[in-house]
Amino acid sequence: MVKAEDTAIDEIVVVLLSGGIDSTTAATMESQDPSKGVYFLTKKTDLPEFERALEIGQVLKDAYSNVAGHYVLSFDLENAIRSQAENKEPEIGRRSFDSLNDRTLERSMGRLGDRASKTDAIPSGYPGFRDEMFALIGLDLCERIVLSYFQKDPSKKLAGRVVLGTTGEDMRNFNDIRPEIYTDHINSIAALKESPRLTGKPLQTYLPFADMSKTDVIKLGMKVNAPLDLTWSCYSKGPNPCSVTNPKPQNYIEWCDQCHWRSDAFSRLGIADPALRLYKR
Repeated sequence: MVKAEDTAIDEIVVVLLSGGIDSTTAATMESQDPSKGVYFLTKKTDLPEFERALEIGQVLKDAYSNVAGHYVLSFDLENAIRSQAENKEPEIGRRSFDSLNDRTLERSMGRLGDRASKTDAIPSGYPGFRDEMFALIGLDLCERIVLSYFQKDPSKKLAGRVVLGTTGEDMRNFNDIRPEIYTDHINSIAALKESPRLTGKPLQTYLPFADMSKTDVIKLGMKVNAPLDLTWSCYSKGPNPCSVTNPKPQNYIEWCDQCHWRSDAFSRLGIADPALRLYKR
């Protein structure tokens, strides 16, 4: 924890850090505010983004003294939903929760904004209730830290905030993560919990990039010197992103959506993706 006697801290911030561009930019911005006690929360996966998230967290912790810790969520969602009686996944099972790596699930063939109009198929990468679950776990962690300060010193009344790197483009592709469907309801629950009652300060989720494109976020990340060169966006298990493994795709589905969106965003800015220097072509 940031030292409780540090009177400069007025808010506890938990950033859901995935290792991608958006969450890395958000984490960097929050870390640069000395009035915030900053923590990172990352879900453990077998994808390269997990190791990248740990590395990014360490870089920010070394750079900013108010970064207090990095928590890892070790929760196996796929195994958690297996049938207890048959010890197997439900019919939709892994294709819903791990469709990112399942080539048998038809990928969206459209560009940004097209996926939301498709009503006759499960969209590629659809996370189900995963995002709501992570946001709630982030709020639980945030409130625990806020209450630990209050318990040690009742005069230490801190606000609590969970930061998600969801962008406007994400919302165009997944209707169910728009604030009025997603975070607004979660915040209405958070407002009734103990830390707001005891401290008189808000406990809430926050979407700083809700009105921004991926290109906007990259520009902001470069402005705040976020370690974008360490980020990973690809849905594949590596060791290289599919945009590097197959640099000249013959059709859209040879790259995952994230590689398309990332490449398009850097192309619109007219600059090279700094992460590509890590890979051998």
